[in-house]
Amino acid sequence: MRANDEEMTERAGGFRRKEDLRHLTGTGRFLDDIQVPGMLHTSFVRSVYASARIVGIDVERGRSAPGVIAVLTAEDLSRVVKPVEIVIKSSRAQVMCKPLKLLPLASARVSHVGEPICLVVASNKYLAEDAADMVDVEYESLEPITRVEEARKPDSQLVYESWGTNEYFEALVGKGDIDSALEKSDRVFTETLKVHRQAAVPLETRGCISDYDSRSLTFHSSTQSVFSVREILAIASGLPVDRVNVVAPDVGGGFGLKSNVYAEDLATMGASILLKKPVKWVESRRENLLAGSHARELTNVMEVGVTKDGTILGVKCNLVADMGVATAYPYSGVHSVILTSKLIPGPYRVKNYSCRLTGVATNKAPFGAYRGFGQPEATFFMERMIEIIAKELQIDPVDLRRRNMIEKDELPYETASGEVYDAGDFKQTLARALEVADYAAFKGMDRPLPENRCRGIGVSVNIESTSPPIPTEDLVIVSLDKDAAVKVSCGVTSIGTSLETLVAKIVADQLGAKPQSIVVDVGDTRKVPYYLGVFGSRSTIVLSVALEEACRRLKERILKLASDEVGLEPEGLLFLGDRVTTKGGGALITLRELAKRFPNGRLEEAGKFSPPKLIAKSGRELPYTGSFTNAAHIATVEVDLEIGKVEVLKYIVVHDAGKILIPEVVEGQLVGGVAQGVGGALYEEILYDRDGQLLTSTLMDYIIPGATEMPPMRIEHLETLPELLPVPYKGVGESGTIGGYAAISNAVHDALSTFNVKINDVPITQEKVLRAIGKLNSGQ
Repeated sequence: MRANDEEMTERAGGFRRKEDLRHLTGTGRFLDDIQVPGMLHTSFVRSVYASARIVGIDVERGRSAPGVIAVLTAEDLSRVVKPVEIVIKSSRAQVMCKPLKLLPLASARVSHVGEPICLVVASNKYLAEDAADMVDVEYESLEPITRVEEARKPDSQLVYESWGTNEYFEALVGKGDIDSALEKSDRVFTETLKVHRQAAVPLETRGCISDYDSRSLTFHSSTQSVFSVREILAIASGLPVDRVNVVAPDVGGGFGLKSNVYAEDLATMGASILLKKPVKWVESRRENLLAGSHARELTNVMEVGVTKDGTILGVKCNLVADMGVATAYPYSGVHSVILTSKLIPGPYRVKNYSCRLTGVATNKAPFGAYRGFGQPEATFFMERMIEIIAKELQIDPVDLRRRNMIEKDELPYETASGEVYDAGDFKQTLARALEVADYAAFKGMDRPLPENRCRGIGVSVNIESTSPPIPTEDLVIVSLDKDAAVKVSCGVTSIGTSLETLVAKIVADQLGAKPQSIVVDVGDTRKVPYYLGVFGSRSTIVLSVALEEACRRLKERILKLASDEVGLEPEGLLFLGDRVTTKGGGALITLRELAKRFPNGRLEEAGKFSPPKLIAKSGRELPYTGSFTNAAHIATVEVDLEIGKVEVLKYIVVHDAGKILIPEVVEGQLVGGVAQGVGGALYEEILYDRDGQLLTSTLMDYIIPGATEMPPMRIEHLETLPELLPVPYKGVGESGTIGGYAAISNAVHDALSTFNVKINDVPITQEKVLRAIGKLNSGQ
């Protein structure tokens, strides 16, 4: 006999995630589990060149293959799918991007290996894949551009000829007199730092099912944002928005990759409209690495001016991003690069700051969103410079951090990059992490180790931007039916972040209901109100504000109904979850009895989130730039000098996300984030050769950490409550990833301190370690 969710909760003696039962019993419903009567399947013919003109496409052999319904090209789809203008707007910086369009298929030219050229539609996916291999594409190859340095040369080949350049965008962030600050500095440190290209690698790859019935479109998508998908599909199809319904089933991880709409989505929709049949596309892992968006590839030439005692006077950055073909939309890598530039100052008192950022197009897959969204890079850049400066000035790097940290009583603090830190105690977070890690003892001990091994400890402190400042209104609806059952409708998608549980917990606390009894509807644009999307560590703040407003209004209506029923003023009544009483404690009416009198058998109220106004203690209104958490990461590592291998021995995170709603969920978010931080610091790197061919197209080549690579972890929470926000929560989804690159890199440098080396790029591979310590020369 299968236990229900409430029974599981009671047996466990506590609160259980609403998602647990279906996932633990194998009844979760993911994109590829969905079967629609009459459904067809697609496979894409993809470019084998990074840059080429398409001379011709011969589809005859593919069309005549068994089970094939159609082979469609860009010309075929142009009858039903319009190009989508890629419009980039940022509330954080003034940025002008070159014009770009999102197309379902390439027509005259291809710009990266893996770009879709045509699609085969067949009765099953295996026949579609076989037929795709039979389609012959004739190319005129062009010289590919795979390095930013090449792309910026005046005589370079162009990724987009209409631009006349490969520079996609440029912006300038900062304030203060940076030139004067550097001139007044006793020392100016200049370093070139780099974070290499990475992929999100969710457990479930991208996919969609498009079902067009001659009037309306139903589109199942493994997405983080059903309403963004709906808006873009409506533009591309020409259908009114109210005739496009987007449904997200359970989503097997997103990590930013699934916040965007891709060419394959448009093409699958086009096939469904042309054929008037439901059409499914689910990508392979190779396609995911080849054609899904990438992230992180940034180079920063960074100058930091300091006094003799290490006080930072100014920071100047020249930040260059490899945007690939730059077609990730709507959450472009442009926004990620801007956030990097905004958060490089970190938790430090930097009064003079300038960052010039440039995005450059190359013949690679597009730069999109990935967990941390520019913040691991920002933290790596600043924290590496802190360590380099401390070593040169012979100051303990922890003391250097403390000397420059923003004090708690300075908050809210407007940074020289224009961000407003609302709450936190950065020194307390660092102090607790040092205590947990027993940092002083580690630094003071002799480290007797076997020959050819050395150990080190590394520190990183970071800011995390949560609930980014996007002008929007996110809505929720909370209702009670005639049986007093509670239902919540909201537009989040279930991507593994326990949002259904979070929603139930907030509403249960407000209405006095049992969390497991609350029905939560998510991820269906016909059933739920508008919600921007699940990304940017925004959902805890956004949902709690909106849900608390809806519940407050619902309780007011319940008291008004009870007042009418019993003849007492609402001000003299109390709502206690299952009943209404007088404030003196006298029982009046149960909620079940009252529910029978609900108008039309139902009572519902909406709540919304809008970016709040922030008022400083002085009374001055501050710009809302999101909320900010902070964390300190400390890693200890051992380096094998014979083979260059780095092993993370222990990892500490002390994190301040304000009030913690569900500790187990927060812990899971941080542990998962740390895994991606370890991967980015030591293993994960998307590599292309000079011809633009992807060298890391499988998980044999693109290495992600497994259980054996993950260290023992200890995670602690501090709770500094935000004073300027309407709720005590700050968000938590990305902080585990943000500090990892810097903490592990700093630990490796500490371990290799006797070699006096600098490895200023991540991941820190075995090859880089061996080269740094002189065991490999540049030709090996």
